[in-house]
Amino acid sequence: MVASTPAAAARQTSPPALPAQVLLVAGVMLVGLIAVSGAYGFHGDEMYYVVAGQHPSLGYVDQPPLTPLLSALSVALLGVTPTAVRILPAVEMALVVIIVALIARDLGGSAPRPDPRRDHGRSLRLPRRRSSRHDKRA
Repeated sequence: MVASTPAAAARQTSPPALPAQVLLVAGVMLVGLIAVSGAYGFHGDEMYYVVAGQHPSLGYVDQPPLTPLLSALSVALLGVTPTAVRILPAVEMALVVIIVALIARDLGGSAPRPDPRRDHGRSLRLPRRRSSRHDKRA
């Protein structure tokens, strides 16, 4: 069947949406990282990035120039606090979860589907341990 409009063609070829579980994991990671971001002070590298962001240069030998610039942007918008410096990395980690899920989907991965003929609601059952000849039972 040939699509009659470009919008219909796009709907036919668009990949399925991400499962809600992926978005839930990404959201939990984001909230968890932000929740604990103020629990301890600055790490030495974080302060270095804040200072390096105040003096931008393309000549840093130990990091790319974007890292201090992103740190400077975060500090300019939110102030000099550990939470402000850690918000962008937390968002980036949530995006990494989503990107990995997209890559897995593109490579053919899918969520396991329980077999309704065999499962009977016991999907979290642990496998039975098989005894071996090395067991020391009397």
